[in-house]
Amino acid sequence: MTLLRRFRNVVGTKADVEIEDPNVVGSPAEKDAAHFADEIIPKDEEKPSEDAQNGVEKIEAVTLAWSRSSLYLVLILRQLGKRRLHSHGESARSLGPRRRLPTYDVLAVLGIIVVASSQNLPTYCAGYVFYAVGFNGLAYSWDVLAADVTDLRNRGLAFAFTSSPALISAFAGPNIAAEFIAKVNWRWGYGCWAVVAKKQGIIADKGTGRKMNRQNVLWFITEFDLPGVFLFAGGLVVFLLPFTLARTAPQGWSTPYIIAMIVVGFVVLAMFALWECYAAPVPFMSQKFLADRTILGACLLNMTYQVSYYCYASYLQPFLMVVYNVDLQTAGYVANTFSACAFLFLFVTGWLVRWTGRFKWILWICVPLYIFGLGLMIHFRQPGGYIGYIVMCEVFFSAAGSVFILCCQLAVLSVVDHQHVASAFSLLFSMGGIGGALGSAISGAIWTNTFYPQLEQNLPASDLPNLLTIYSTYTAQLEYPWGSPTRDAIVKSYGYAQTRMLAAGTAFMVLGFIWVGMIKNINVKKMSQTKGNVL
Repeated sequence: MTLLRRFRNVVGTKADVEIEDPNVVGSPAEKDAAHFADEIIPKDEEKPSEDAQNGVEKIEAVTLAWSRSSLYLVLILRQLGKRRLHSHGESARSLGPRRRLPTYDVLAVLGIIVVASSQNLPTYCAGYVFYAVGFNGLAYSWDVLAADVTDLRNRGLAFAFTSSPALISAFAGPNIAAEFIAKVNWRWGYGCWAVVAKKQGIIADKGTGRKMNRQNVLWFITEFDLPGVFLFAGGLVVFLLPFTLARTAPQGWSTPYIIAMIVVGFVVLAMFALWECYAAPVPFMSQKFLADRTILGACLLNMTYQVSYYCYASYLQPFLMVVYNVDLQTAGYVANTFSACAFLFLFVTGWLVRWTGRFKWILWICVPLYIFGLGLMIHFRQPGGYIGYIVMCEVFFSAAGSVFILCCQLAVLSVVDHQHVASAFSLLFSMGGIGGALGSAISGAIWTNTFYPQLEQNLPASDLPNLLTIYSTYTAQLEYPWGSPTRDAIVKSYGYAQTRMLAAGTAFMVLGFIWVGMIKNINVKKMSQTKGNVL
């Protein structure tokens, strides 16, 4: 009992009395959030915020009018549509869920159709862009909806509930993928979902009757800051891509198009910064948010986590199939360990936040846990190892990584009002996207500069003419029998490259201690952002 009392003294209890502390709540946004906790309005006198944007005003009107059973029904039915940009954030707060969800549905299905019918790489990439925007937009919209219908103290549990479909997809996905590859083809693995979407009524048969005119188009361009989106996305892609391509370019880093891409990408990113500072009517990233240390720390933690994640997760499934000689289905199960376990850890974290009101102490536990898992993975992810140890490390990653995602969301939401929830989300996810792009570029650069030279060094002389084919695709690697000299050379090269990718991910994650220190120890128990009948 003594230990329990001491623990409660550290993390807070229900009996804690909130005292205004300038070291805890300091920014204007945080003071506004703290003011919400003190401002108690009888439910029958609550009204939607008149100065809020259209989407926020509508969702507040709904939560003030609906019943408790309607709230539970929404939280349950939303699971049927969920499985994970700035423009998403702007549309979320401007349009509301009723209008933005069909748009993302159409984009996701259109992308699936284009990918399934693609005959070349440019078409495939174009389709995947549509699919990614639509799919991530849907997932993002569900998270915003969860924030709209829950209090801060219960928001962790709500986010955990939204992740529950991963329990199904983590086991069903690899099995379905293996069946499609073996009995049909990869195209129908994508294309079947377009048929499912139509048959399930996800795509509306009739339009809304609204017509787009010049004024509406200009409003969308301005409100969503499309020039900023294109400058940022284009500059980031053009700048990062050479780090992956340089190793196989004709003259390496001296190749003219490699140099040109780096220079052009840097210039475009500089143009994006100038546009946002001096010309954008609706800035891509709010300077008010970037000035808040809690939001900045959470965003940087999310970005660092994504960099580290892509350094360790890239090429994991091919590694399992080539080095451990497992089939596609088994490799999928191992790779999806994170998704399968995340729901449990998210639920536990959500309950702890609801009980203590604080989340920062959980981050202090998870950063070293994640680094510990990466260190173990460096040791165990080697040729000749036991695959069970890799699963164990994946469980550690799931425990820490899922908490990172949840606590970063709670951190940015705890210092903004309801109107800016979607914008705060969009900033957090945008920084995560940047981290993912950086992580992919770093892992790709390490891969091309380690795996290819190791293959060149280890392959038998008779297989050197096939070096580029072996390097390019794991299906070619799997064609060589297990235990053959060529397969052994490939396995050895995998181990060399993977060790260095994991080391890079571990080194980046050390920055997490700094970012957690920037996040203020806010108590979300008595804070309220939403109005009406919410969870």
